[in-house]
Amino acid sequence: MTKTKYLDIKQSNVYKDSSGVYYPDIFTFPIQNFEASEKPQSYYLTDNDISRFDVLMSTYYGASYYDNFVLWINNIGHIADVAVGTKILLPSKNDINTFIADNAV
Repeated sequence: MTKTKYLDIKQSNVYKDSSGVYYPDIFTFPIQNFEASEKPQSYYLTDNDISRFDVLMSTYYGASYYDNFVLWINNIGHIADVAVGTKILLPSKNDINTFIADNAV
């Protein structure tokens, strides 16, 4: 099975698809408990980054499924909500993976 961001998160108790199956809910993670053991890297978004945030995540982390987590950490609801030049923080892959493992269902 291919690893995706949805394998480790709880199902929503609010949102369902047309078959009645609840969606995985990334917001079940207690983001307020995230602590970085390594200093996150500052990064300024380009137009390309905004239009293809998945490519930035694949380039930086080796996988695009870190996208929602990085947006969440930066208090961004959707990548289209930011402007070119917006500064974001990129936590280390290790810190993200540790947090997810410690808080997975």
